[in-house]
Amino acid sequence: MNRIRQEIRKSMVYLKNVSATETEAKFIFDEDFIGFKGHFPGRPVLPGVCKIQAALVIYEEKNNSQPQLKEIVSAKFFSPVSVNDELIFKYQEERLCQDVLVKVKVSVNNNKVAQIHLTVANGGKESLSVNV
Repeated sequence: MNRIRQEIRKSMVYLKNVSATETEAKFIFDEDFIGFKGHFPGRPVLPGVCKIQAALVIYEEKNNSQPQLKEIVSAKFFSPVSVNDELIFKYQEERLCQDVLVKVKVSVNNNKVAQIHLTVANGGKESLSVNV
């Protein structure tokens, strides 16, 4: 497991099932979070790739298996996320033939900050990770 994924996992406050099809996770990234280093000096902004990795961490926790990212179907980022913002991830999975479509809506204070759709293969030996 790489360092960024470990730090994202440590930033997860909770993970809970809110319905049969939806899971909610809360993340808070403090000022020491590696993703803020250099992005941007004097005005830290959480990189979009960290939100994508957080979605993969949720998948891993829910399914007790490491996903292999096959495709970023879409990733829309609507507003910046900064230090100590409370991010709420609304997470859903759709089973495809051999893959899983992961759908995530991310909000801060009930304002949508990102919407991400990923295709993952279950049970990969190592997930595709982007080092920040």
